[in-house]
Amino acid sequence: MKSKIIFFVFCLLMFFQSFSFAVTLTVTNCADSGAGSLRQALTDVTTGDAIEFNITVANAGYSTGEYGAGVVTNEAGSNKWFRIIVNSALPTISKNNVYIKGFSQIANTNEAINVLGPEVEIKWRDPSYYPNNYLGAITIYGNNCTVEGLIINNGFYSGINITLGGSNEVLGNYIGVDATGTTAVGNERGIRLDYSSSNKIGDGTAGGRNVISGNGSGINITLGGSNEVLGNYIGLDATGTTAVANSYAGIYLDSSSNNKIGDGTAGGRNIISGNSTSGIYVSSGGSNEVLGNYIGLDATGTTAVANSYYGISLYSSSNNIIGASNVIAYNGSLGFPDGIYIEASDSIQNKITQNSMYSNYGKGITLAESSNQEIVTPEIISVTYSQTNEVLNITGTATSDAIVEIFKASGNQGRYYLGSVESNALGSFETTLDISSSGITFITGETVTTTQTDVSNNTSEFSNTKEVIITSITSYRPTLMIGTIESGVDYGSSNKTSSVASNETATYYIKVSNDGNASDTIIVTGEGNSGSFNVKYYYPKTSNTEITSQVTGEGYNLDLAASTNDELKMTVSCSSTSLSTKEITVTATSSKDATKGDSIKATTTFIPLTSEPTSEPEPEPEPTPTTETTSHATQEFSDSGLGVTVTVPANAVTSSIEVAITETTSSANPPTGFKIGGKIISLTSTPTSEFLTPVTVTIPMDTGLFGPRVYYWVSDGWSTNGITIVSYTTNSITFTTTHFTPFAAMGITADNSFRFGPNPYNPNNGSARIWYWLSSSADTTIYIMNMNGVLVWKSTYLSGTNGGQAGENNVEFNGKNSWGDVLGNGAYLFKVVQGGRVVGGGKIAVIR
Repeated sequence: MKSKIIFFVFCLLMFFQSFSFAVTLTVTNCADSGAGSLRQALTDVTTGDAIEFNITVANAGYSTGEYGAGVVTNEAGSNKWFRIIVNSALPTISKNNVYIKGFSQIANTNEAINVLGPEVEIKWRDPSYYPNNYLGAITIYGNNCTVEGLIINNGFYSGINITLGGSNEVLGNYIGVDATGTTAVGNERGIRLDYSSSNKIGDGTAGGRNVISGNGSGINITLGGSNEVLGNYIGLDATGTTAVANSYAGIYLDSSSNNKIGDGTAGGRNIISGNSTSGIYVSSGGSNEVLGNYIGLDATGTTAVANSYYGISLYSSSNNIIGASNVIAYNGSLGFPDGIYIEASDSIQNKITQNSMYSNYGKGITLAESSNQEIVTPEIISVTYSQTNEVLNITGTATSDAIVEIFKASGNQGRYYLGSVESNALGSFETTLDISSSGITFITGETVTTTQTDVSNNTSEFSNTKEVIITSITSYRPTLMIGTIESGVDYGSSNKTSSVASNETATYYIKVSNDGNASDTIIVTGEGNSGSFNVKYYYPKTSNTEITSQVTGEGYNLDLAASTNDELKMTVSCSSTSLSTKEITVTATSSKDATKGDSIKATTTFIPLTSEPTSEPEPEPEPTPTTETTSHATQEFSDSGLGVTVTVPANAVTSSIEVAITETTSSANPPTGFKIGGKIISLTSTPTSEFLTPVTVTIPMDTGLFGPRVYYWVSDGWSTNGITIVSYTTNSITFTTTHFTPFAAMGITADNSFRFGPNPYNPNNGSARIWYWLSSSADTTIYIMNMNGVLVWKSTYLSGTNGGQAGENNVEFNGKNSWGDVLGNGAYLFKVVQGGRVVGGGKIAVIR
């Protein structure tokens, strides 16, 4: 029993002798040595320890010079941070599980606040001197260590150096830039990994992102494996938008394998741009992966920040995978021009897959010196695209049993990956790709390119491009619109009504359109005379050439090219002496497809004369308000002081009326986007303020009013229903109405000068209008594009015509793209361009 107790005590002593409790070492000042310094903490650190920062102003002192230690207050405006000046090599970390917590300074004190990044800067004393021992600011020989939240700059051989270490993390540091993250204060190497594996630089979160810029090279990995580089800015400032170049490669893999740059997610995406040589350079490396990075672009993926040499360069390297989802654009220069460059005959079995490449200086992919076993490019034999079904059919030849990737081309490079197909044993391939959900479309003149990857994973360069042949299903679509004004400003798509006196004639204008995508002969038929009603048809609408017998018989034929129209006239009269109504249907039918047609209706009410005209009473002198009486005859009267005239046609009323004109005010605001541009005029009449046919009114308008129109007041707001604008001058506007009420001229405010309506828009319900105001006449073009920037429709209007005239322009859009297909659901942009300059535009929502 005694021997057992002795053995237990011995084991207990051995346990406590071998176990070291983890402690937190705190940096409390900016000194280069001594108690509370970073140097002392690195000297004392052991396995499992953490180094935190709690530097106060009292302990740090203030810096007023570029190389002074302490709280820096004279740089970057109001931002402050703590600077530690290093005069000799800092101690290396040879223990495991050490955690350097630079961000703890933020948590422990608010005396120095750098809103632009970390708050602790480690600065080498002399950027012109590199010590012979390859000094690193933080040098790690251990495992499972973390370095986060530091600024390391000004000439260290390596900002962070990990040698013979594994599973370490480097997170949230500024390496090679100043505390603002915008100015280069570089090191010879930003981060260097030697003989080290399974380390992580960045972790795919915004807080873990390192800014590694302004150095000789950004990241060097030599003889390392299974390391990950995730979510960093390499060659850019802290905003990810402006170049702060590393003067060599952004990332350099030397004799290293199985490393991963990016992971294919948005968080893991590295932005590797703006570097003075290549974005990524791999020498004698194998089985590395490059996934989902932006190379040559800013962090938004929309703006060029080119690497001066290749986007990615491989030398004597094999079995690497580039893709998927890298965007490699705008890279290269004379002598180093390509997006991806692979060199040397022992560079084999490198796979390049499902990336986007465009606007690189030379080619998207170049295989030099027999690399990738001299695999040839595929050949595209034919490619067609159906705009109706949004499917692409492609045929061609390649190496046997190869995977052929298909891209929409931009120049000679593959910008949009569309899909893939495997060639057969003879090398032929053919496939049909449904790309309707991709948002990618084709128009005439656009091209496709391909790559192939053989069974050994060698990928070729991009093939020669092939222009896409556009196909569509022939569509016949006659449509009708009807109005009562010869100019066509009141055309509607369904029904028009008119009220006229007995023995008078109602006139209608009918617009016949070919909204299909092919020429068509459209057959127009309509009802003829019945009872006391006399119906006649004329073509063209401005002539007296009667076509009644054809329309009421087998039909009148109009030959119309696709997207064109023509107009005819219809008159209706009645000899009845009693109240009568006549509804007439007119139909348009395609001669090529009898199932396609459209119809409109004209409803005419004939009102008998019930009273004889009476003489006009003598006006009272200087009436206020102005009151005039009109008999049942057309008469114009006015108030010159207010600038108002009113014309009441003979058939507008059935008895004499008195009309009063006054100026009034309104406590209600104008409709959204409009302003009142003149006097508010109140018109009243007795015994009625409702008229059988339109009354013409002119009211005053402010000079220079944009987009003039007339609103009238109803019980709960302003309305334009039933108002038809006849004309306007610089200081008046004339319109027709069938009732009296307060009226006001209104114009658009500046932010409402370009409009599309209705919006949202359903093309199946007829045409929309694009309204805009131009300050001068000139040739003008309207463009409609989808949200990918692909043009779907455009129309040009000559100077001085509707669409290109100074003042108001109101043009029709029939809801179809340039090939006659109805727009699909989604968001679109329209812009108005005059003289090469965009003068306005907006968004359109299409909901069918």
